[in-house]
Amino acid sequence: MSTGTEFVETTLADANAVGIALDNPDDPHVAVAVHGGRIVYISISDPMMNSDQQELRDVINACILSAFAMWGAQRSGVVEF
Repeated sequence: MSTGTEFVETTLADANAVGIALDNPDDPHVAVAVHGGRIVYISISDPMMNSDQQELRDVINACILSAFAMWGAQRSGVVEF
């Protein structure tokens, strides 16, 4: 049986969990943020928008997957920030 404290901690972890991913931290061209299990922010630089469509698609998908992975890890308590 769970206690009220565990419920509060789980609820707070869910509410506070955020996943953020950049394609390159030193020179980012794509940034994605996830909160509440949804993508809440995507930023793509102009040079990246003008790049090859397949490359753009690959980078965006990688950032989305990484942001969701970070969000899930924070939500489950594996990673705390």
